[in-house]
Amino acid sequence: MKAESPASAGLGRRTTARVRSATAPRPTSVSPRELAAEVAKVLAGMSYAERVRAYRSGAFSAHELAVAASWFAEEMPMLNGEFEWIAISLIDLE
Repeated sequence: MKAESPASAGLGRRTTARVRSATAPRPTSVSPRELAAEVAKVLAGMSYAERVRAYRSGAFSAHELAVAASWFAEEMPMLNGEFEWIAISLIDLE
């Protein structure tokens, strides 16, 4: 199944731009820590509903989220004691 683009997932223009910025291909000089910091920062600037749409649309890869969670665990959104991006995949919120 092909992942939706952030815009087609119902994310606003500003959020779509932030997601694209955080997930755009990076030059090899960007460290995993720098990418993780950017992903964590983008997630922090999104509402809960925007984050859920981003997770479901594939705007962030599981790898990007895992790296961000490993470097910045305290800054990553949590849901019932679990990283939000993992919890979302385990429950039906609709």
